[in-house]
Amino acid sequence: MLVTTLRPVPDHRLQAHTPAASAPAPCQDPAPPQGRLPMPTPLRHPDAGLRLSGHWLEILSDLSLLGDLGLELATARVRLLDRISLGALRGDSALATLAGTEQSFRLLLTRCHALSAAPAGDALLLEDDLGRPLLRLRQVTADDWWLWHLVLRGILRGAERVVPVRQTPPALAPLSRHPLGALQTLCADDADAPGFTDTAELSGQLALEPARLRGDAAAAGGAAVAADPALISCALRSLCEEVLPLVLTTGSDALVLRRQAAFHLYEYAQGRARLTGDATCFEIDLAAIDSAWVVGGDTRDGGSRQLRLYDADGRALAIIAPVPTRAAGRGDTAAAHRRGEPHFWRSLMNALES
Repeated sequence: MLVTTLRPVPDHRLQAHTPAASAPAPCQDPAPPQGRLPMPTPLRHPDAGLRLSGHWLEILSDLSLLGDLGLELATARVRLLDRISLGALRGDSALATLAGTEQSFRLLLTRCHALSAAPAGDALLLEDDLGRPLLRLRQVTADDWWLWHLVLRGILRGAERVVPVRQTPPALAPLSRHPLGALQTLCADDADAPGFTDTAELSGQLALEPARLRGDAAAAGGAAVAADPALISCALRSLCEEVLPLVLTTGSDALVLRRQAAFHLYEYAQGRARLTGDATCFEIDLAAIDSAWVVGGDTRDGGSRQLRLYDADGRALAIIAPVPTRAAGRGDTAAAHRRGEPHFWRSLMNALES
């Protein structure tokens, strides 16, 4: 039997595994051609540098024209760097969804206020109502230089910031119009994107309730067990040493993103753990982890447990799970080994539970 024992380590050292291929470095923008397309005459708001746009659907349609982009989700406690393609982005007036097996996200448009371009014009910033960036999209290759700047000009039209117009809901809205009620309705039918509970907890709309967590796990035939937060750094380092394929879900006030990735490099500096893969980098403030939970249904029926991390306010910081394994067909003698949790993940979760 494989047994994993975790011990808190007060002084973490660099743990490195040389990757098979390093992530490509972002390309620098080439010098623009001499001939430029004429700039359209912007319809400006009385406030200098601010333009009122039509609706989010128009902007999302423009963004879907772009190819691979660099994505940065950064809060005070978590940071995610990744590459993404918005070609399959779908949205309505409240929610934009990108569904996929390896990468998916939900963008809460009701929490997004404005779009602006970085000073160098190499990035598009999604801001909240206080002007804080919620999401950063940047060009990663020089091949589509014209398309990138053409789309940015179409969205901003010469203004520094663009604010999509929203429909104001009535003062006495029904319960279904409550943000949580609307979110639950929108998240109900998409299995390839973060679900309602994950979206609500990671975006700060639903706080941790241990009784609810235990009840949901018990209803699925499993359990929710509290783990020692001091062991999380050791667990993350072990996952990098094993290079175990993971499903990582994290978020901010407006974006919840799920990504399949294997991390091969663990670094610790100034209280933050940094996990690096071929195209994805995740960073978390270890001191912000107030509670950790091992949550899952019946692993004997092909399920697997999650590691859920929360801050002192009960907000989810990250949800980590192994990449699902395929169930074996009938008569396959390897069925017991290919169903449910990977061996290393099972040993790690058992160690955290104990």
